[in-house]
Amino acid sequence: MAMYYKIRDDRVEISIRLTPNASKNAINGLYTDVNGHEFLKVSVMAPPEDYKANAALIELLAKKLGIPKSQFDIIKGITFRNKVIVLEGVGDSVRDTLEKLSVLKP
Repeated sequence: MAMYYKIRDDRVEISIRLTPNASKNAINGLYTDVNGHEFLKVSVMAPPEDYKANAALIELLAKKLGIPKSQFDIIKGITFRNKVIVLEGVGDSVRDTLEKLSVLKP
C-alpha cells in the first residue's frame, strides 16, 4: 500500500487532498484514489481564492505537527485539490506524528 508521505534525509513529502470552503478546519483521515495513490484528507474553512485555502492548510498542519510554517512548501498542485507539500529540515522523528495524522480528528 502506498503511503501518503515519504521521508528522504531531512525532507518529508506529504500528499494532500484538500477541501476548501468546509464547515471546519480538520484532518479527516486518508483518501485513496482510483490509481491507488494515498492522500491525507484535509478540510479548511478558507475559500480557494487568492491562495487562502493553501495558507489555511499550512497553518493547520504546522499547528498539528508542531513545525514552523516557514518549513512548509507546496511543490505540486498549488491550484488543485491534490497537493504535495514538502517539509524541509525535519527527519525521521516526524514519522510517528505523520502516522497519527491519518486518523487525527480536530
